[in-house]
Amino acid sequence: MSIDLSVYGAAGLNTEAIAELVQSMPGLSAVSSGGSAMVRAIRGKQQLPWFTVDGPFAVEDEDLPAEVTARSIGTKWLYQIRIEDTSEKTISDADRFGRKLTKATDGVLVDEQTGQVWPKTSKRHVPRPKVAGPVDEIVLRWCYLVDEAPDDVAARYLRLARLFLPEALPRRYGTYEPFQGNLERDGDAGFAEFMNADDSDLVLFYGKFPVIIGTLDGRTRGPGRTRAISLTLDRQAFNDVAWRGALMRFFKAMAAELGCFFASAEVQRPGRMISGVMSLQLHEEGYYPTIRGEWLGLPAYPVWWSWYSKPYADLVHQYCHGASQNPDGSIFHFWQEESADRDQLRALLQDPEAPWIPAELSQQGDETTQRASVMPSNLDG
Repeated sequence: MSIDLSVYGAAGLNTEAIAELVQSMPGLSAVSSGGSAMVRAIRGKQQLPWFTVDGPFAVEDEDLPAEVTARSIGTKWLYQIRIEDTSEKTISDADRFGRKLTKATDGVLVDEQTGQVWPKTSKRHVPRPKVAGPVDEIVLRWCYLVDEAPDDVAARYLRLARLFLPEALPRRYGTYEPFQGNLERDGDAGFAEFMNADDSDLVLFYGKFPVIIGTLDGRTRGPGRTRAISLTLDRQAFNDVAWRGALMRFFKAMAAELGCFFASAEVQRPGRMISGVMSLQLHEEGYYPTIRGEWLGLPAYPVWWSWYSKPYADLVHQYCHGASQNPDGSIFHFWQEESADRDQLRALLQDPEAPWIPAELSQQGDETTQRASVMPSNLDG
């Protein structure tokens, strides 16, 4: 019988670094297994086999245990510690080494036998602004056709949020305040039932900072075929590359899973911070993709990230330089790594005064929004 410990880390250490970590423990020495990723820890003059360390192995978000995602950010590597000799001393040394390795890789340690996780505290903490005042926000939107989307939109949202951005889980939700729904109390089924109810209109929810607030259109709500999901987040938190990477993976996974014909991430300047809670009032007019379930067209200004399915991709790909194409023909485009507002993005255009895409593809009008005159036929009507 062997006992296994797993370390999920943000940093990838080579065998030399792992061996040095083993040898930093009194009485232990390390032997690398030639050519492999394994390091063998041995004890004393008798060279007693103590435990082995294998890895690092690249690990995808989909393969991370929920308890790891909930406590860490930027996890990329898996290390496996196997204890063949299950004596109390060996187990104790392996556990101490596992904690050393966890600290060295900014990771999370999981005991595969008991399910216990160390450290208990989360590394996903983002400090809130200390002073109330105007702040910039990032607003994500996913737009899909209700008759073409999967039936289990709510379940897919919850699954992807747990995988990529647990802060986006709808901890409290409802159609008015105080919110009626509670995810911990009502479970996933309760949330899905609430969202899919015949009388369900716009569902609002609170996440965990840096996610401020989210909205989901009820599946059967009102007229029209277009539905949208949105998230409003604190911009500053995503200056961190690990947080930005998690957000991008969540954004792209949502767009693909829901079959979105369009999705966007834009910076809006600034939101209003009141007693540490973000309000929905913005000093900068944002982009609203639908009205009463009717698609209005693309934004008239460039946005930081954008996603287009076919046939929208065919209409805009020549204006999205460097966009990546997915196997289904959809494209994902971003202007730069760091978040950027519309003025910063316009400065990247060859002619900042000209429309970033042909005007007929985007919404028009100042006080009254007019529908784009050109859009894919499945959205026109």
